[in-house]
This record gives sequence, structure tokens and C-alpha cells, in this order.
Amino acid sequence: MTAHSDTSFSRFRVQPNIGPAHYESTPRRRPTGGEFSDHAAAIAAQLHARQYASLAACPGGAFERPRESRDWPAFRATWNRLHTDRYMADRGQYRRRRYSVLWAVGDSGEFGLCPHEPHYQSREHNRIHGGIRRHFAPFEPATVESVVFREMVRFSLNVVGRVAGCCAWRIQAHQFRVVARPHVAGRPTPEGIHRDGADFVLMALIARRNVTGGTTTLCRTNGRHLADLTLVKPTEGLLLDDRALMHGVSPIAPADASRPAYRDMLVLTFHAR
Repeated sequence: MTAHSDTSFSRFRVQPNIGPAHYESTPRRRPTGGEFSDHAAAIAAQLHARQYASLAACPGGAFERPRESRDWPAFRATWNRLHTDRYMADRGQYRRRRYSVLWAVGDSGEFGLCPHEPHYQSREHNRIHGGIRRHFAPFEPATVESVVFREMVRFSLNVVGRVAGCCAWRIQAHQFRVVARPHVAGRPTPEGIHRDGADFVLMALIARRNVTGGTTTLCRTNGRHLADLTLVKPTEGLLLDDRALMHGVSPIAPADASRPAYRDMLVLTFHAR
């Protein structure tokens, strides 16, 4: 497959430190689709029909262009610079992360950083870590400005905008690395099956090294089991309607106890404005 030139993204602008007032006044019109039209329409149809859509890591896949970009190695390497999550209720040292909040205008694909803030979830949505303001280091500027990141955000915006009929969004962006060691499992979702309290959620695999487990379970909000899916290849992902589904991920363990084992994820939660 031929890699796409980075110059194809020159129309896109990342504008740091633009506050919520920018997007709260944005008209709620449906995104037009543009260059993502056919593929985004197919993924949106899946998402609308069954409340989740699988994003394959294959030729023609949703994130093929980001993965083929020259930025991909540098983007993936930013997961080596995450900080240990100090808020783990089980006192575990196995989760590392960064967190930032974005404003976005879906019909143009424009987004930018909001002023940095702590991450907060209610106890309704996170029974273990909810109810407190958790302070995490923000994304590195190079991560937000990466061709890979902005293409993943833009494609996801196009899909969720088609389903929701909305183009103004607040996005909570999370980089996660969960590490597994011999006799110490890594728990991607220690809170268990849950909702994030968003409208839509993107979960995209960045790297999976020497691990077993890490299967995502999807359930209806009434608890009825829907699917079990394991992300294996980089840029495989899931888009979920968080209003209709709950999700959780099984613990990971080293496949070979003599080698490092970890699972890297990009998670974006989309909140319509």
C-alpha cells in the first residue's frame, strides 16, 4: 500500500487554548462528509443499526491513512512517555495515562485544545474512581498536532455527526497503557462493565505487545450480553453508542513472562453540545 503524503492534511488547523464558547454557539447542522463520505457513511450505518461499529485495521480500513502516515512511529512512541495513574483504588501501578479535553466542529473537522482541567466522572458511571477530580498530565503538543491523531479525530467526528445530527462536540481524550507482569494482571477497566457518561466512545488499539486477554465485552444497559471482541492489530477499534451500551475489558497477562507486556489504547469520548 502506498503511503499518503502528509501534505494532504494542510487544510486542517489545530488551535490550542480555544475555550468552550467557541463550539457551544456552533449551529447544529449535519456534517457533509467530504473526503470520508463513503466509508464514514458505512460505519455510521453500523453504529446506528446496532449501537456499535468495528473499525478494521486493513486496506481501506477507517484508520488506514493514519497508520500509513510517516507520523505513525512518532505518534505511537508517545505512549512510552505516559505517567503512572496514582488514583487506582486497588493501589495498582499497572496503568499509565495522559488526558486532555478538546472542542470540535464536526462539519469542518476543526478542533483544538480546551484549557487543561482535571478528569471527573460521577459515581454512577465509575463506582470505583468516580466522585473525585483526578489530575493527569495533558497530551504532549506533538501528539495533538500529529497527522495520525487529527485524522482519527476527524474520521470519528464525521461518523458520530452522521448518527447524532450534531457537529459541535466536547471530546475527552485519553492515552492509556496497561502493563501486565508475571503474577500481576493489568486491568484495563477495574470498574468493570460500565458506561462512560458520553454520547459516543472511540476505543482504538495503538499497540498490543506480548499479552493475552484484553477482550472487550459489550452489553445493553439492561445487562443483556451483546458481543465479545478482541482488538489485535494496531488501529483496530470500536465506536460505541454510550447512551445504549455498557462495556468492559478483561484483564491482560504476559504471554511470555520473560518479556515486557502491555496494551496501548487511544480512547475518545464524544459529548454533543
